[in-house]
Amino acid sequence: MLIVTGTMQVPPEGIEAMKAAAAEVAVATRAEKGCRVYAFWQSVEEPTTFRVYEEWDDLDCLKAHGKSAHIATYRAKLAEIGAFGRDIKMHEPGPMTTL
Repeated sequence: MLIVTGTMQVPPEGIEAMKAAAAEVAVATRAEKGCRVYAFWQSVEEPTTFRVYEEWDDLDCLKAHGKSAHIATYRAKLAEIGAFGRDIKMHEPGPMTTL
């Protein structure tokens, strides 16, 4: 399993457009092969900051996601919105324990 997580910022006037773009891409992505979790959250302390969190079965599934038409559309929308400060990382977790 792979985990992808990170943040990005949008200008204040882009907040509503970001919410709409994130909701649209999330629905399409969750239907992809190998996608376990794909979600966004808006910071309550910094409303212009959004976090993405993803879980994928493997790297091949993640790579296919990156080539999908809905991701191309989403990236174009991010550019229109003026998203910046994108800091997203991927890692492979070790054993997980329920707390």
